[in-house]
Amino acid sequence: MTSISPTVSRPASSTVMPQIFLSVMGGLLLTFLVFTSLATGYQYRHSGLIFPGVSVAGIDLAGLTHAEASDALWEQLNYPREGRIAFQDGSTIWAATPAELGLVLDAHNTALAAYRVGRSGNPISQFFTQVNALQSGKDLPPLLVYDENIARNYLVNLAATVDRPTIEANIGVDGVEVTLRSGQVGRTLDVDATLPLIGSQMNSLTDGLIPLLVHETPPVIFDASEQAEIARQILASPLTLTTPAGDGGAQVSWEIDVQTLAGMLAIERVPTADGEQYQIGVSTEYLRGFFGQYRPRNCPYSGECPLYFQR
Repeated sequence: MTSISPTVSRPASSTVMPQIFLSVMGGLLLTFLVFTSLATGYQYRHSGLIFPGVSVAGIDLAGLTHAEASDALWEQLNYPREGRIAFQDGSTIWAATPAELGLVLDAHNTALAAYRVGRSGNPISQFFTQVNALQSGKDLPPLLVYDENIARNYLVNLAATVDRPTIEANIGVDGVEVTLRSGQVGRTLDVDATLPLIGSQMNSLTDGLIPLLVHETPPVIFDASEQAEIARQILASPLTLTTPAGDGGAQVSWEIDVQTLAGMLAIERVPTADGEQYQIGVSTEYLRGFFGQYRPRNCPYSGECPLYFQR
């Protein structure tokens, strides 16, 4: 007796799918191995060196160690040491280096930041950062340290030259000589307002001219030369005072010498529409005391005695 076994046909898809899966996985594995090999080789080649394409302020640091990059930056980024920032007040100009104003290049940490490009994050992130730096370049800003207190101290020292007090015009008498001191406009350097201008200028890493911000305070009386001239005319010669004759009384005259007249001079500040000015005259109280003992008989005590001035 002959037996016949049935033949079971398997679908083609049941064998194709595992093959596709294995092919895909194999391809991914191969890609990963190639990627890992390239990344490892690239990093090994630049072990301890800054990756290609990395620069600071346009200075190429590729292939340098951290120490070499630090030295290169210190040598080439010389703005803090050799730059010039000038300050102007009218026709006077002062100049200082950024270093004298508190700006210092941190070459060590700047070079360290360049060295760390392509070495932070996960391996995939590192690789793509390295490739991007190689293809497009990676330029970093320099790390500058600015001590504002040093700049403030510089301005405070500058203020000792710029500042001046407000001085009022003054008229005085020295013996029989009239003295005059002219007024002076007060000036004060605004340190707090000028300070931010320094920081802005140094951020540009370029030389520049900064106008000093100075506040001016004028005196109430700046010029008293006209009133001083009046006082000089009063003291130019003795003063003669004469009472009129009348009612049987004789005419009486007094001559006041310049020395006495100088002591009688009254110099007062009086308000005006524009502020104040000096007023020159003779002290009324002084005159009353001087003439009280010489009151002529033709001047009644109930009235005023007229006087005539002669020069």
